[in-house]
Formats: sequence, structure tokens, C-alpha cells
Amino acid sequence: MWRKFLVPPVVTFLGVGYIPVVPATFASAASAVLVWFLPGSWLIYWALAFSAAGLCVCRSSQDVFGSRDPKHFVMDEVCGMMISLLWLPKSAGLYLIAFILFRILDIWKPWPISRIQESRHATSIMWDDLLAGVFANLILQAAVRVVM
Repeated sequence: MWRKFLVPPVVTFLGVGYIPVVPATFASAASAVLVWFLPGSWLIYWALAFSAAGLCVCRSSQDVFGSRDPKHFVMDEVCGMMISLLWLPKSAGLYLIAFILFRILDIWKPWPISRIQESRHATSIMWDDLLAGVFANLILQAAVRVVM
């Protein structure tokens, strides 16, 4: 019974997942805005806490929403976007590039992200986006070092 009340606000990122068009994109954008206002040193803790919360409620989300990969579940995009921005300088341009790169990786799902997406495990809802965030971050870290 508790799942019906606790799970939706968490996995929909306080309702962003209910936006009727491209909720994942809105969740990624909302996450980038949230990260912008967090002190830089806190981001790793927020990313870990949100990721742990999302991973813990994957199975419950499937039950509550009646789907293997519920479209309202956007906590994966929130966490993936946070990971994309870890340890990067605060720059509007860089945040925009991170957002675009993360969304491309999340939608395109190159290997091994696609392999995780195909998994039947409930937590694959989260893991594919977490890995997309890691890839985006690695690409951006390399780019920042080349440019700066």
C-alpha cells in the first residue's frame, strides 16, 4: 500500500514524469537546473542519494505503473544528468552540451548501454541512464581538458 503513495513522487521527480510530451527530456533539463544551484562539492552526494533511491524503487515502480519500463519513471534521467555534470566547471554552454550529449546517448543507446536496456532486471531502468551519464561525463572531461 505504501508504494502507491511513496513511489510516484520519487520516480516522477515530483511530477515531472507526468508531463505529457518528452518527460525524460524535461526531467534531464530540471536536473541540470537543480545541479546549477547546488554547491559543486555536494553534487556527488546528491547523485549517489538519488541513484540509490531510484535503484531501490525500480521493482516497486514496475508494480505501481504496471510496466517493465514505465514512461513516468524519470529518476533515471535525473541521475544520469547529474552524473554527466559531475566535476565539470559551471558554464551555461558546457551544461547545454552535457544535456544534449546525455540525451543523445540516452536515446541512441550505444553498446554497452543497449545491452543493459535489454536486460530483464528491474534495475536496468536506472543502469542504462547511469552509464549514459558516465559516458557523457568522460567525453566532456576529455573535451574540457583539450580545450582548456
